[in-house]
Amino acid sequence: MASRRDGMEKVYDLKSRVLADSVDTTEATLSEYASYLIDSTLKSHGVATLEQIVHLRGKTRVKKEVQNILKEKVHNGSMEKHILNKKHALFCVKGTLDVVLEDAQDYLKILSPFDNAVIHRGKLKDVFGFDYKIECYTPKEKRVYGYFCLPILFNDAFVARVDCKAHRKEGILEVIHLHFEEVMVDIDVFTLLFSQEMKRYALFNGCDKIVLKDVSPKKYFKHIERNLCSPIDE
Repeated sequence: MASRRDGMEKVYDLKSRVLADSVDTTEATLSEYASYLIDSTLKSHGVATLEQIVHLRGKTRVKKEVQNILKEKVHNGSMEKHILNKKHALFCVKGTLDVVLEDAQDYLKILSPFDNAVIHRGKLKDVFGFDYKIECYTPKEKRVYGYFCLPILFNDAFVARVDCKAHRKEGILEVIHLHFEEVMVDIDVFTLLFSQEMKRYALFNGCDKIVLKDVSPKKYFKHIERNLCSPIDE
């Protein structure tokens, strides 16, 4: 097993020389493994589908055991099941969806493509109706939204995505394209929060100026540019 890393390389050694004697190496039972998958997934994501829980571990017997445990937990009331569509249901610990955050309104966040909220694309599409993928691996001529377009969460919905490029030598964050989804948003509130978030993002990337190149639909361009491209140190 791996004992350490030298840069990007893993260094392997005998298990007896890596693990302490106190570590229990007894192989988990199928039930214990299935329970671990459920608990660890819900701890990380809050809510999850069966497919997300068994992702990359989905041998038939593992999936079946996970299904059995989920069914039992729903039956005894410790877990909730919410139907998404004919194929999928969402599971969570009882009361999870009843939690109301004080800052749930007037909230906007630009997320990484690897954020827990978006990393499972199937759940993202089923729950939020947001079809998202990273296009940096897609040939340039086939890209729809941009090389590394970032999803934007506004209150409780994914309403837009933005493709940016940091020109660090010049200190400029180029907003190549801001794409709105086909959903209704309060454009004034969105613009204010988006501008604040983008200015934080610019500073994080070592930039002190923002340049806006394009917005879809174009009717929002001037309104967003007026707020977004004002001095960052305001």
